[in-house]
Amino acid sequence: MKQLYLSVLLIFITFLAPGQQLTPPIQNHSSVEYGGASQNWAISGDDRGIIYAANNKGLLSYDGQRWELFPLRNGAVIRSVLPHKDRIYTGSYQEFGYWKRNKKGEMLYTSLMPLLNEPLESEEFWQILSFKNAIYFRSFGAIYKYEDDQIEVIKNVGTNKLVVYKDRLLIAVSKKGLSFLNPDGTLEPLKNQEILLGKRILDLEVDGDEILIGTKDRLYKYSEGRSIPYPNRDLNQKLAEHEFNHILKVGEDQLLLATVRSGVLHHNMKTGETAVYNRENGLQNNTVLGMTSKNGKIWLALDDGIDEIDLDSSIQFFTDHSGELGAVYDLAFYKNALYAASNTCLLYTSDAADEEDSV
Repeated sequence: MKQLYLSVLLIFITFLAPGQQLTPPIQNHSSVEYGGASQNWAISGDDRGIIYAANNKGLLSYDGQRWELFPLRNGAVIRSVLPHKDRIYTGSYQEFGYWKRNKKGEMLYTSLMPLLNEPLESEEFWQILSFKNAIYFRSFGAIYKYEDDQIEVIKNVGTNKLVVYKDRLLIAVSKKGLSFLNPDGTLEPLKNQEILLGKRILDLEVDGDEILIGTKDRLYKYSEGRSIPYPNRDLNQKLAEHEFNHILKVGEDQLLLATVRSGVLHHNMKTGETAVYNRENGLQNNTVLGMTSKNGKIWLALDDGIDEIDLDSSIQFFTDHSGELGAVYDLAFYKNALYAASNTCLLYTSDAADEEDSV
């Protein structure tokens, strides 16, 4: 009888799943729904709350009710998008310009290529930035400035990111760290950044006087005039495993890190805790190519689809795409954990402490 009891206990323990994670509501928008290609490279929102995505088939727009697709005449893939005032700027292969609705509400495209004094050489435009009275288009090999109906080549240099820091343009130069881009096109290296030299910087996020700096496998911080590794070993370990791609800071202490292999890492800068949102708990795809925060939600441009995450929701979910959970028959809170009894196992999560609305 004692041996039978131990056998049952061991079987029970086998099915006791360790610390399952609850997630906020995630809404999926598939290519079938929005009528474009599966792959989306960038995403942004305008002042009215309309979402725009750079899609393989053109420019996507979403007003909360309806999706629209606006292809370029040459059928080129759109890589970048920036709504600014009454225009939506986009960049693609050897092409950049802007979209604007006419009096009839039709979306019309204006190419800025005729303003160039010299032809482009196999360039794709991966980022668009508004700074003061100008719009900047960045490819991997140069930066172009659009102002007063003129295009000027600011710098022929390999860059991975362009941001505004302390009211100046700051660029990530390929494996040469960070440098201010002066109006005359000269570069002024940021001081005390030796730790960044030789590393390929993929993204930057300016946070007041600090800069968050992401490489393929690690996060750094430029603070008080020097560059240091981000002070969370667990987060950096996760980035090394999942391959970092983009940074987005939301509010005072929420950090979202897009990855190539495992969706989004949601890091709380105060508590040091990190949650993971990926295909296992709600995303359509694990490769996140772009992010933006709009309408109180996080919008993701995915390698397959577009997703939105409601971080501020008071309701959280446990999503089981593997089918291992089975049919749930009962729920119970016990000692700061939520237990779910199903026909296949007993599962628990410690994320649900005192959150009886979490399901």
